[in-house]
Amino acid sequence: MISTDEVLFDWLSKNNVRWRIYHDGLSFFALYTSAWKYLFTGHFRDFERYFHDMQTEPADGVPELIIVEPSYNDAPHIGPDHPNDNHPPLAIGWGEDFLRRTYQAATINPIRWSKTLMIHYYDEHGGFYDHIPPPRIQYETQGNPPHQFSSLGVRVPGILISPWVRPGFVCHDLFDHTSVLQLLAERFTPGRPFSAEVDQRRRQGIGSLSLVLQDQPQTEVPEVPAQPIPVATDVGAAVRLSPANDLQASFELAVRRLCDQPGFGEKYPDLHNWLAAVDARRAAAKS
Repeated sequence: MISTDEVLFDWLSKNNVRWRIYHDGLSFFALYTSAWKYLFTGHFRDFERYFHDMQTEPADGVPELIIVEPSYNDAPHIGPDHPNDNHPPLAIGWGEDFLRRTYQAATINPIRWSKTLMIHYYDEHGGFYDHIPPPRIQYETQGNPPHQFSSLGVRVPGILISPWVRPGFVCHDLFDHTSVLQLLAERFTPGRPFSAEVDQRRRQGIGSLSLVLQDQPQTEVPEVPAQPIPVATDVGAAVRLSPANDLQASFELAVRRLCDQPGFGEKYPDLHNWLAAVDARRAAAKS
């Protein structure tokens, strides 16, 4: 379980930015106790509502920032839910189809798509060898205890999809995950950085994702395949006798602690039933 003084949602709310999370499965933000005050609100919606909302919501009330989360392999899985975060050892078909559906929903409304930047990136490099040494940058994390770093990590894949991005363009500027935060500050608090830490990254050469955007939009919207991507292998069990790693344990602990929060059963009834099934299976295994 992770607790921080401030999360992205606090910054967005403080600056009157309309935002929403669409999660396919249990949101990763359930692991952040400081985000729990938002978890039971309308800011969090099931991914299955994403396609409908993009078509029908009035223009003056749509979110200005949307985060779309996959179903994490290490989280609980209920009913037809398949893990699709493309994290090894999963078969990648579930994750690729999740991306297909996300893009399909993002482009379904031409008016909204004409003003949209879709950012797809990973938190890790996937274990692949990188022949370029990480750039040298000094920074300190805000953990407990904090950690000092003298370089960035290995490169991670990042794709920007938008009418405002030149087709087939490969950008060689230096970015990291705070490049997204720089872009948010430029858009919603012009002249004022997201934070002192993010501004320090900028001064050390980390660019904003706005460097990739062009002045005039493209009018053509590439179509996405209408048929689902087939998956030959479904990896993982619905109910585990015990967590296989620390992340699985953290997700389960989050569910157990959230279960005591008012409104949990009404907002996430399937997770409530999942926890009961887990406890019943483990009790039966011990008898």
